[in-house]
Amino acid sequence: MTPRYEDVAHRAVAWLVERPRPDDLACHYKSPAVLGLAGHPREARAVLEEIVARFGTADGDFATAEGAKSRNAIFDEIGPTRSAGTKPDVLSTAHLGLVALQLGDLGTARSAGLWLSRFLAAGPERGREFLLRANGTGPLEVLSTGAPDQPYFMIGYPIAFLAKLHDATGSADVLAAAEGFADYALRCGENLRSCQSSHKVAWGTVLLARATGAQCHVELATDIAEHLLGVQAVDGSWSPDAPDCTTFDDPADIAHRLLEITAELPPPSG
Repeated sequence: MTPRYEDVAHRAVAWLVERPRPDDLACHYKSPAVLGLAGHPREARAVLEEIVARFGTADGDFATAEGAKSRNAIFDEIGPTRSAGTKPDVLSTAHLGLVALQLGDLGTARSAGLWLSRFLAAGPERGREFLLRANGTGPLEVLSTGAPDQPYFMIGYPIAFLAKLHDATGSADVLAAAEGFADYALRCGENLRSCQSSHKVAWGTVLLARATGAQCHVELATDIAEHLLGVQAVDGSWSPDAPDCTTFDDPADIAHRLLEITAELPPPSG
């Protein structure tokens, strides 16, 4: 099973290596991590240097154009790219918590985990919707439970971060929060399992399975991964006819998650 995941991931990485990227930060920013993970450190460094040269700003930020992270406006809808005072969302909190954990800042990581636990305890599930930000209404602020083509990656990142935070702390409360987000993912049914944007759910639940041993978490991760294998394009990409930012985002992100799933998938019993 897992060698197939690696093979598909490396086909996507080859696609990324072979193609020049358009003049949009969104087509660059995820590539260095997966290139490094897949054994292409020189190519990863080259993309990083290109990002600095093409998109670096005088104040130390990065942008495609003045005031715009990307030519795709959806990138202005998430976390730190939005105006100060906007309420935090679950993905940005999980991402920054994971960065803190990787940097050894356990206090900040714990704070992020506590925020996610409290957010979940406050009841983000409202009927057939699941809030991703308090009082959310926008396209990346609420999920329609079980509907097709939802941004399911938004709940995958909290599962992954909380699973890793539990590994670092042993906190039962952190593990319970990870399981809470995963329980919601399980209730989303077939549309989540067959959605291209569920790759982070697969990553999160395979990490969680390491802690829980729950077969339902393994099955959810592998169901999503198998779907992703089945819809990869012949050239190694996933969205060849989509806008540039998606065409380059998907191979970088999905290949990254498939490689991590390969490393984390528990061995078969017996």
